[in-house]
Amino acid sequence: MKRPAPLLLALLAAALAAGCSSYRPAPAAFSKSLQAPYVLDSGDRIRVTVFEQEGLTNTYSVDQAGYIAFPLVGAVAARGQSAAQLEGAIAAKLRNGYLRDPDVSVEIDRYRPIFVMGEVGASGQYSYVPGMTVQKAIAVAGGFSPRGNQSTVDITRTVNGKVMTGRAYLRPAASGRHDLRPRTPVLTAAVVEVGRTLRIVHCFRSPVGGIFRHVRDLAQAQSAEGHLVGIICDSSTGGDYEDRLFEQIADTLALGAHRTPMQRHVGPGDVTAAYRTYRLIKQLQPDILHGHGAKGGVYSRLFGSLLRVSRSRVARLYSPHGGSLHYDANTMTGKLIFAAERVMDRLTDHLFFVSGYEERVFREKIGPPRAPSSLVYNGLGEAEFIPVTPAPGAADFLYIGMMRDLKGPDIFIDALAQAEKSTGRELTAVMVGDGDDLPAYREQVARLGLGARVSFRPPMPARQAFALARAIVVPSRAEAMPYIVLEALAAGLPMIATSVGGIPEIFSVGSSALARPDAGEIAARMEKLVADPAAWQALMPTTGALKAKFGVDVMARAIEREYFRVLES
Repeated sequence: MKRPAPLLLALLAAALAAGCSSYRPAPAAFSKSLQAPYVLDSGDRIRVTVFEQEGLTNTYSVDQAGYIAFPLVGAVAARGQSAAQLEGAIAAKLRNGYLRDPDVSVEIDRYRPIFVMGEVGASGQYSYVPGMTVQKAIAVAGGFSPRGNQSTVDITRTVNGKVMTGRAYLRPAASGRHDLRPRTPVLTAAVVEVGRTLRIVHCFRSPVGGIFRHVRDLAQAQSAEGHLVGIICDSSTGGDYEDRLFEQIADTLALGAHRTPMQRHVGPGDVTAAYRTYRLIKQLQPDILHGHGAKGGVYSRLFGSLLRVSRSRVARLYSPHGGSLHYDANTMTGKLIFAAERVMDRLTDHLFFVSGYEERVFREKIGPPRAPSSLVYNGLGEAEFIPVTPAPGAADFLYIGMMRDLKGPDIFIDALAQAEKSTGRELTAVMVGDGDDLPAYREQVARLGLGARVSFRPPMPARQAFALARAIVVPSRAEAMPYIVLEALAAGLPMIATSVGGIPEIFSVGSSALARPDAGEIAARMEKLVADPAAWQALMPTTGALKAKFGVDVMARAIEREYFRVLES
């Protein structure tokens, strides 16, 4: 087999390096290059015919410098030229003192090869034939291997002197996510790489709130990339709304959604729950075991380690999402929790933080992580940036989230009562969500005389809830990187939020829209908002700023990159 030219070796190295990281959408120039006329380069062999000049008619190879050595005229530049352009260049040189009116034709005798790499039957260098497509190239290399990703394929080639990679989708499920189509032509000197299909299991306790939203988005994105994804979580949490969410993603979960009882606090029932969870994980045979939150983090790292003892090659990854970091380091409970986290850190292959704040708290309370870590913000889909218009009769303020003190519903209610007094007008509110503390908040509303102006609604899609009010309040006492803040801002709602966790990382430095988790401070901002909604809206991050920093594709690609890095190490 002919040795590949240096340019091909450089492309191959670039493709292999790209395979170790995550894909980024190719520039428009990449797609255009696939439709452009074929141009010559090192490794091509051409046949030049000069009419009635048998001594000049012959086959010539384009050398590493991009030239052909042609009789009489010497070196002729071929790199970057089409066959027709090279005909003109040779004719012009022959016309300069050698032939009066040369008739020159150029045909490609042998094309530069292509490389087909990764999860195929027989990776290597193959001869290119005109009209070769992504599918044909894979077929020539023996088709997909048993672990080959049959949804997406990466193509790497040089365009205008720059190495670029484009992604072709092979299944309709991924059609909205990638640059190229299954019948995309594969030009010569390209590297076609078939990635590995991963078996990914996400383990977490409560299928409600931000963690569930994060896992849903991540699972759907990973499924669209051709991976096999499954979920293991608690069966005693959530209601009809969460059941509907599971139904919506059921088709994307090739490994299924498995729900088993998991209690929130540590107790005797954990032994039984842990054993059931371990059996489920073992049956799913994951390459990636990704734990979310405190309980999911313990299960994924502990059970991933047990699977390694039995020679399973599984990567153990952990996203705290706040979780155990909310505990006070000065309490006995906090000390025990953080001691356990230090032990679990030794069983961790990679840590994901959803905010810089979360990473700082981890270092302060637990210590510098032994495992590699990275900051990956939560992300939003393009459709979530469509503005939501308030419905007729919309309330002044909205609270949406879990009904528990950590999220601050009691602060919201107290602030509303204080804002009514300071403004001298009645204010209305809608509170959307469910939780164990809901009866206490109903009682608080009644006790403060707000019953006629505050309504409670069961959990519903966030964008549906956004239409119920003209502004939103996020009064949390603690957060990591709450989705609801990103979703509401993307939908165009003016917001008052507490300056906790990762929330300040979303707003500009020193934003007046942020307050301490204090009813008085929030009430003062409510007063300013109802007095001048337009001025308050001007305090919000712009759509462009949000899109530049947060995106579900950005999130999924960054996490996938670390998955492969862990497996390769």
